[in-house]
Amino acid sequence: MNLEKISFDDAELATISQSGEVLDKHEVTFWQTFSQADIFGSLLQPDAGLLEHAAARISVLHKKQQSSGTATDLFAQQILTKADRVIEQATYLARKYAVVVANPPYMGSRSMCTELSSFAKKYYPDSKSDLFAMFIERCSALTIPSNGLSAMVTMQSWMFLSSFEKLRNKVLCNHPPISMAHLGARAFDSISGEVVSATAFVLEAERKATLPAVYVRLIDGSNESIKAKYLRGAVNTLPGKSSVRRFTVPASTFRKLPGSVIAYWLSPKMVDMFEIYPALSTRSRSAKGMVTADNDTFVRYWWEISFKLIGFNFNDRKSALESTCKWFPYAKGGNFRKWAGNLETVVNWQNDGYALQNTLTADRTRVRATNFNLDRIFREGIAWTVITSGQQSFRMVPQGCLFDAAAGLCQSNSNLSHLSLLNSSVADMILDALNPTINLHPGYLGKVPLPTVPNNEHQYDVTKYLIRTSESDWDSYETSWDFKRPEALDTPGTTLAERFRSLSDAYKENARDQQSREIENNRIIAEACGLQDEVPIQVPLHRISLKRNVEFRYGEGKTDTEYTKNEYEGLAKELISYAVGCMFGRYSLDVPGLLLADQGATLDDYFARVSAPTYAPDTDNVFPIVDGDWFEDDIVAKLRDFLRVAFGEKDLTENVRFLENCLGVATLRDYFVTSKGSSPFYDDHVARYQKRPIYWMFSSPKGSFNALIYMHRYTPSTAGTVLSEYLRDYQAKLEASQHNLERIAAGAGTPRQQATAPKEIERIRKILVELDAYEHDVLYPLASKQLKIDLDDGVKVNYAKFGKALRKVKGL
Repeated sequence: MNLEKISFDDAELATISQSGEVLDKHEVTFWQTFSQADIFGSLLQPDAGLLEHAAARISVLHKKQQSSGTATDLFAQQILTKADRVIEQATYLARKYAVVVANPPYMGSRSMCTELSSFAKKYYPDSKSDLFAMFIERCSALTIPSNGLSAMVTMQSWMFLSSFEKLRNKVLCNHPPISMAHLGARAFDSISGEVVSATAFVLEAERKATLPAVYVRLIDGSNESIKAKYLRGAVNTLPGKSSVRRFTVPASTFRKLPGSVIAYWLSPKMVDMFEIYPALSTRSRSAKGMVTADNDTFVRYWWEISFKLIGFNFNDRKSALESTCKWFPYAKGGNFRKWAGNLETVVNWQNDGYALQNTLTADRTRVRATNFNLDRIFREGIAWTVITSGQQSFRMVPQGCLFDAAAGLCQSNSNLSHLSLLNSSVADMILDALNPTINLHPGYLGKVPLPTVPNNEHQYDVTKYLIRTSESDWDSYETSWDFKRPEALDTPGTTLAERFRSLSDAYKENARDQQSREIENNRIIAEACGLQDEVPIQVPLHRISLKRNVEFRYGEGKTDTEYTKNEYEGLAKELISYAVGCMFGRYSLDVPGLLLADQGATLDDYFARVSAPTYAPDTDNVFPIVDGDWFEDDIVAKLRDFLRVAFGEKDLTENVRFLENCLGVATLRDYFVTSKGSSPFYDDHVARYQKRPIYWMFSSPKGSFNALIYMHRYTPSTAGTVLSEYLRDYQAKLEASQHNLERIAAGAGTPRQQATAPKEIERIRKILVELDAYEHDVLYPLASKQLKIDLDDGVKVNYAKFGKALRKVKGL
């Protein structure tokens, strides 16, 4: 039936009372039960005793109306009609049923209106976190006390999250499950994505908690039909036969697990671990990281700012304060990566985080940032990505870092052994049981049982190796602040092809070594727990999270030829990116690591460190990129010079052709600018630097003219240099070419030249129109402003100051 919203005013209640006396508050409450039925619906729980009393009162009123012999009182009749409807609705909601079936709505407490939120807190304190959980309680209450059944489809979160722990305990004690089909994500084709994960179950009132119940695990099915197929297969498995999907577990087992989570798939040995071993929280401290509440203001990628303002390796707040550094490493979570890495950002912690600790909210009632963890910052710890839809991964973060809310923080005196445990297959299964949702908050991590490993030294050695290998892998990319130089420069081989082959072989061996040690780590932990026959020990190569591992970086299932193609293309792009860095003075072939990486860096700074460079940087910080050999310091010409110096004149032609093949272009110029004005090089640079590019491309509307600059060497006169030394020079050269073509078209050239000249004249004319507008409307006004930038503001702010003068970066 549809519940109707019904309420009574004082006059109507007086009529119901028959004699005009005031009804007591309990009766009034009953008659107003449905005054907000449009909000609370069947969550309302009418009192059975009051219902009986109210029904008797209304029955008397009806008899009086029938026996009065007078004309019907229309007002009284309307009241009786409403009262009858209340009695009818209350009867449906107060009675008990043998079976209750529901697919309740979902709504988190944050989305509830004020009335519903207050109602939930008052009447459903154990399930108030979500509307569907309140209906689990309500449906259970609607069943008959003995053997009544409630069958439901709901979100799976009530099975695991701490916010539903009281509800779980109530269900397990009073209405234990008979059966459950754990559907997981993608259970309904009409609902896509990983967020909605469901479960279908039947609860029985007053069922003994020691009686076994059947659970079917269907979380890996990718759609409705596959899950249905799996379910039929599990249900039809003959008694006594094993099934990888069907589990038989009594409700009493779950009371042994932290928070009484309904982790039905855990073996008895894994359940016993929680009673045998201490929890990780007894040996370490886990916490959520800092919330700046304004990352745009307080957080940067490290490459956006002056490198000298970043404070590395400080071990306490006092030394960091005395350093006068402004920015400090900031662990922010990131993609799946084990052991080390994912360090790309810095946070403004100048003057011991004064700005963060004192910036107030808009209403000035409190400090905006939270979770400062002042007793933990700058200490070595273990980080993980709090929100992830896939398998978790844990990384060692060295001293000197702060932690963001996106990265959890675990610290102890045994970080190595704890990292070993957390990155093991045993921990995978335990964490999946404690909380298989996409949010891994510190409280769940702390509940992981910590076994005793007989040979700690061996465990430490394996873990240290895994960390070192991951660090080395991370630092081999120039987006690491510890990057030195491309490994291709130091790899044996005459040609680039030979060097790339050697690197590829070394990377494959490295990945296999890492794989063998991850397997060994799994074995160590599994044997310590007595679970070597119950948890997977092997690790597939595509889950070895090294960026140099092609199966991880490019995905599993490709052929060797495809992997080689992808790998060589990546290596070629990395080498060219480094070469461009050398052209600008960010790097040098003679000195490893960064050189010019500070605000307003100059060539004097460069030559102070490299007095006689093998390959000297450009003088004016501008490299033109156009479709043709129009400039002596064209970026393609400079790249060829770099290759000649770095790898020798003898193999230059072969090396150039090899790079072109790796990049899939006809010429190197096609990598920097295509005939349509696009730039694969700049697209790669923007992607490499997370949409916060350090090299900026001045670019006309259709990309006919481009000039690359380095933001750390930018000065207010840089735009003027681009305009006067390059754009106008290019325009003059195009005009001269146009005039020459016009002479040819008029008869000065061969017949073939005369035939092709008009088309080229028209092409140049269009380019000149484009460049004239770019100069007049964009670049000249910009150059006149002599804009200043502050690297501390970050690329997002500084790039925007140049408007249409720079190539648009989507997402910036």
